Amino acid sequence: MPNADVQFDTKQQEITVTFNIQEGDLYRVSAVHAPGNDVISEEELLAKIPVRAGQLYSKELVRFSIEQLRTVWGAKGYIYADIEPAIEPDEEAKTVAITFYSQPGNTVHVNRIHIFGNEKGRDKIVRRQLTIEEGDLLTTPAMEESKARVASLGYFDLKEGVNWKINRLTEDLADLDLLVKEVKTGRFEWKTSYGGSPTRLDSPNTGLMAEFTMSDRNFLGLGLATQLMGR
Repeated sequence: MPNADVQFDTKQQEITVTFNIQEGDLYRVSAVHAPGNDVISEEELLAKIPVRAGQLYSKELVRFSIEQLRTVWGAKGYIYADIEPAIEPDEEAKTVAITFYSQPGNTVHVNRIHIFGNEKGRDKIVRRQLTIEEGDLLTTPAMEESKARVASLGYFDLKEGVNWKINRLTEDLADLDLLVKEVKTGRFEWKTSYGGSPTRLDSPNTGLMAEFTMSDRNFLGLGLATQLMGR
């Protein structure tokens, strides 16, 4: 824990806190290991992480490596793979050896896929964009590709409009919830104008004119783009 100096200024009613941080020595990575199995070899696992021997040790790189390894196992259907890093420091040499132990667990298959939040859009319009189906092996690439395809429809919020939720039922079975947040897909424009001469109101070319345009990228939730114009 860093030491902190606290100073009170009663006149200004202020408190100044100064943290004294001692960074300590820098450590370099002496070796990196990631034992695999018959499904994924150690060479494949090491190729997917950024930590290399000779680099300065970084907790952030270790955390990122754990996420990368989970993604690698997830691509093979091991969605719930657990990664445990073991850090072995050498105080004299100022180095650390890192071993990422993987516990893949069981592969998981899809039981049911539910879609929530598509109040306007028809269920089938979203489902036909999915590359993963009920009964398939659940993998991270299939989930990400399906998510991207649904988002590309343009019917949902770009930031938080399409997300997956996994509900594990058994060791090897799970339900998938696709959570979507719709945005407005329709537009209505109305224009008015006055033509002719204001001094000759009886002229057939004189009068008030109005135009309207209605369009919808997802008409009636059917996934159809429509446009209607009139005057």
